[in-house]
Formats: sequence, C-alpha cells, structure tokens
Amino acid sequence: MGTRMVEARGVARGRRSVFRRRVARWVASGAVVCGSVLAVPSAFAVTPGEMAPKYTEFPFMDTVANKIQGFMGLTLIVMVGLIAAAAVAWVVAKVINSQGGQKITATIFIVLLVGSAIIGSAGTMVVWGAGLSLF
Repeated sequence: MGTRMVEARGVARGRRSVFRRRVARWVASGAVVCGSVLAVPSAFAVTPGEMAPKYTEFPFMDTVANKIQGFMGLTLIVMVGLIAAAAVAWVVAKVINSQGGQKITATIFIVLLVGSAIIGSAGTMVVWGAGLSLF
C-alpha cells in the first residue's frame, strides 16, 4: 500500500513537470508574439490617448438617445408611483401593527429610492466614469 502511494505521487509529479514545461514553452512563444504586437501601435494614425467617443457617427444615434431618455423617464415615473404605494403600505402595516409588513414595505421603499437615484443619475455617472468633461 505504501509503494502505491509513492508511485502515484511520482506519476503526479511527472505529469506536473511535463505540464510546467508545456506552459513554459507556451509562455515563451506567447511572449514573442506579445512583443511584436506591442510594437505595432506606433504605426497607427491615432494613438489611444487621442481617441474620443463620437456621438454622431451613426445616423440613428439621436433616435437611440431619445428612446433611452424616454425609457429612463418612464421608469422614474413608475418608481415614483411604487414609492408612494410602498409608503401607503408601510403606514397601513404600522396602523395594524404588522412588524413583518413594516419590514417588507420599508425594504421595498428603500430599494425603490436607491434604484430611482441610480437611474436618475446614470448619465452623469457614465460621463464621470468615462472621464469626459461635464461642463
């Protein structure tokens, strides 16, 4: 039984060393490819530092922006209604002394408030995250 364990360990070590050699060869060949790829960007006409988003590249960009703004407005209107309903449900749960109802409706109320704040500020967050100038 002891010799089988030693043999099994030896086989595992042998396989591991073969795997390591293959990985080392693969990394070495990949390093050459990466080295040649890294030298290419100097041949481009526009460097990555000079790239900027074009918002008028496609003719349908205004339509897409208007549809997204409309969807954001619709979701905010729906969320305001849901926030009002959650507030009424919380008051009802408070009046009938339902602790479970209070906890659930308060959680829904907070989630709706946070969600509406995120949806309302989504455009500004993207502009800030992309490093674009706000003014």
